[in-house]
Amino acid sequence: MKYTKLGAVVFAASLLGGCQTNRRAETDALGTASTDCLRREAKVVAPKAVDLETAALGVLARCHAETTAEDNSFSAEYPGSKIEIRPYLAKMEAARLEGVRRMVALLRVQ
Repeated sequence: MKYTKLGAVVFAASLLGGCQTNRRAETDALGTASTDCLRREAKVVAPKAVDLETAALGVLARCHAETTAEDNSFSAEYPGSKIEIRPYLAKMEAARLEGVRRMVALLRVQ
């Protein structure tokens, strides 16, 4: 087989495509681990006699390692500048906090 630049590009693209698939699978697994941690810790924190905001922040603090790993994997997958992804990560964190508030509130009324 004759070596060509096009062949080298196609080969490199196929390797990088496989890396992207592996990265996506890793991000998905970390997302699942993060969600599982948030659910588990919400069940632990919900019965405690603290206000909703404190309870939600406590859950996030307990799951800091999992959520940080998910955010880092998501950032590594992002094709643009790492500065450009900061607003998306801030939105994810705000949505995560709101979701934890709802989990704790629902667990408290059950």
